[in-house]
Amino acid sequence: VEAVAQQPRHILLVVIDDLGWDDLGFRNDGQIKTPNFDALASGGVILDNYYVQPSCSPTRATIMTGRKPVSTGINFWIPNAAYGLPLHETTVAQLLNARGFQ
Repeated sequence: VEAVAQQPRHILLVVIDDLGWDDLGFRNDGQIKTPNFDALASGGVILDNYYVQPSCSPTRATIMTGRKPVSTGINFWIPNAAYGLPLHETTVAQLLNARGFQ
């Protein structure tokens, strides 16, 4: 038996601001036509129990690290400033890259 090297699966994370719960076809019985999202949903994993922060900076830091804002120190919106995610934080992208994702 010849072993076949498996390619890593593709990961697509879609974050949409101000999207209502029933604004996608797979949730509203086709009242709103979203065929591309419907196809993605039928062949993937739907995350439908989650929380976001009240501003973008903590949400982005959480998505990037998988850690709560209190753990990263990004608790509020970061305006145009010269600081951000601490350099010692490991990101999900770094972990995936180490496992063969590009």
